Amino acid sequence: MAPKKESRTLQDQLNILLGGQVFEETEKRLVFGSVFIVPNNISGIPSTKRKKGKTFDHPFEVIKYFKGSNRTVLCALRTTNLEREGLYTRENILPQLDKEGIILFDEPFRIDAQKFVDFAHLGILPEECLQALKKAVTEKGWL
Repeated sequence: MAPKKESRTLQDQLNILLGGQVFEETEKRLVFGSVFIVPNNISGIPSTKRKKGKTFDHPFEVIKYFKGSNRTVLCALRTTNLEREGLYTRENILPQLDKEGIILFDEPFRIDAQKFVDFAHLGILPEECLQALKKAVTEKGWL
């Protein structure tokens, strides 16, 4: 007797289709200067801030999206620790970024593009920041 072929249920097919559509929508946002909140357990950033027992995840700016078989996103971390060296950004640069911050260039972060489906998208940095960010990452050789 021949082995029975496994057939996907209608629900499985729908999940695959919707998952692809969700990623396609997310993929449109993976552009230079787009800001996402990346959970600390994904970025590996230790969380030291706690308010009422809550840890705070960090915003990351998209620098470059690498398409192809190994889809990854090159990102830079933004911190409110103003003692660090990097690109200064004013408060309220985006509605959810209500404190001054620094975009760090110590090391680039590479994150699997598929994971961005689950990250909050805050928007795209304003033009004056995009120009300064482009200059900084070009000098670093990230672009």
